[in-house]
Amino acid sequence: MELIVNGEYAYYRSVKDTFSDEGEWTLYLQDMLDQLEQSTRGEHTYTQILVEEEMYARLLEQVRKAPYRIESFYEQLLPHYPEEVKALFVAYIEFRADQSRDRRDYADVCRIIRMLQQVGGRKEAFTVTQKLLTKFPRRPAFREELGKIRF
Repeated sequence: MELIVNGEYAYYRSVKDTFSDEGEWTLYLQDMLDQLEQSTRGEHTYTQILVEEEMYARLLEQVRKAPYRIESFYEQLLPHYPEEVKALFVAYIEFRADQSRDRRDYADVCRIIRMLQQVGGRKEAFTVTQKLLTKFPRRPAFREELGKIRF
């Protein structure tokens, strides 16, 4: 468990295979996940295990703590939490827009808006685009990039 908690995902499968009793594995897994959640080195391993074990509620909580992760985990979360996924995309888009400073950043914000459209958030994408156009009237390059998005 110590190796896994320190971020060594490669050991996860072998450790799991040593358990024949599902109840024992469940208890061990919960303990391991609790430790991983507190660990700073095992963040990536933690999310990999959550996906493999199909623990989507816990994965959603992890993504809420770090909204940038929505890009990595929206495919797993979308079937179970469609509205939350769209809301996380909107929050992430607004955050990225506030941080953007040049055309490359603006284009990346627009890429994320297109991802939101692809997950079924056309209405949300339109709304956030209109909000950004209103919020940033003095950023012509950003407005130009936003204008390239088709609804």
